[in-house]
Amino acid sequence: MESVVKFCRRLLVACAASVPCFAAAQTVLGSACATFPGVYVQQQTVTLNHSAAAGQLIVVGVAVNAPAQLADANPVSDSAGNGYPISNAVTLYGNSGVLFAFAGRAAAALNAGGSITIGYFSTGSTTAQSCVEAVAFPGVSVANPDDAYGAGYGTGNSLMVTASTSTQHSNELVYSVFASAGTPGAVAALAPAQGVGGTCSGDGTLCLLPAWNLGAASAGIYEGADASSANSVGWGALLITFQSNDRIFANGFE
Repeated sequence: MESVVKFCRRLLVACAASVPCFAAAQTVLGSACATFPGVYVQQQTVTLNHSAAAGQLIVVGVAVNAPAQLADANPVSDSAGNGYPISNAVTLYGNSGVLFAFAGRAAAALNAGGSITIGYFSTGSTTAQSCVEAVAFPGVSVANPDDAYGAGYGTGNSLMVTASTSTQHSNELVYSVFASAGTPGAVAALAPAQGVGGTCSGDGTLCLLPAWNLGAASAGIYEGADASSANSVGWGALLITFQSNDRIFANGFE
C-alpha cells in the first residue's frame, strides 16, 4: 500500500504540473437563469447541486437586465438562514442591466438540495432576465475577510476590472465576476483568473461568469482580472479580494 507521505508527494508533483489540481479549492454550489414578465415583485430560487460546510465563504454573482432591480437592501437569502451582507454593483454598458456580487460566511451548513433565493422588482412592463451563480470558498477563515473592491464596464470583446484600492495582505483570494448583454458567444476568463462554471439565459442574451485566482505574494497590489467574449458586447465586471489561507488556495487542500 502506498504510504501517506508518498501519496502526498505524488499529489504535489501532479499539482505542480497541472493547473486543475488546485481548482478543488472552490465549489460551484448552483447556477440558474430565469425570465420574468413585467410583474412588480419576483423571486428567483436557485436549487443547489453541492453543499457548503459551516464556516465557508459563499459569493453570489447576480446579473439582471433592464428593467429589473433588486428588491431591497438584503435581497439574497438561503434555505439555511445565512446572510449575504457584502455587496458590490456595476451597471452594464449602455444601462442594459446591472451586475451584483454578494458574499457571506455560512453560519449554518448549506446542503445540496437547499436553495438560494434572490428577490427582484420590475420598474416597467418589459420582460426581464436574470442569471445567478453561487460559489463556496473554504480557505477564507478570518472574521471580516473582504479587502479591496473594483468595478468596470465597457463594450467590445475585452472585459476587465481593476481594484480601486491596493490590497492590505499577501496571497488574497481574488474573486471576479463578468456579465455580458447582447449575444456574447463564448465568454472565457483569462489567466491568472480561472472561470468557475458560468451560465447564460436561454436566448443567449445575458451571460454571467464568476472567476477566481490567488493574488500576489505581497501586499499593496491593485489586483485585476480579465475575460474575453467571442462577440462584441456591452459588459460589466466586479472584483472583491478576501484575506485567505494561501496554503489552501495554492494547493487545493482543505
